[in-house]
Amino acid sequence: YLFDNMPENLSYSKFKPALRNACRITLLGNLEEGLNQFNMLKAQPLPLEYKEMIDKNIRDVKYFLRGKYRSPDAGEGVVD
Repeated sequence: YLFDNMPENLSYSKFKPALRNACRITLLGNLEEGLNQFNMLKAQPLPLEYKEMIDKNIRDVKYFLRGKYRSPDAGEGVVD
């Protein structure tokens, strides 16, 4: 989820820039930093729907990282 279409709710609008920033960092390839930001945001007093979206993003990034580090194309163990 990119969190671009969040409604302008006054009580949660302060989290919108942080959510969008975490998504941008993740999309730009800094996955560990994105995970850290998503976990920090998950601890904030957000509605359940937003926390479920954050959990989905965390699961997707962790799934990608597991596959990246397990794949033979990751370059580990390859000797030229």
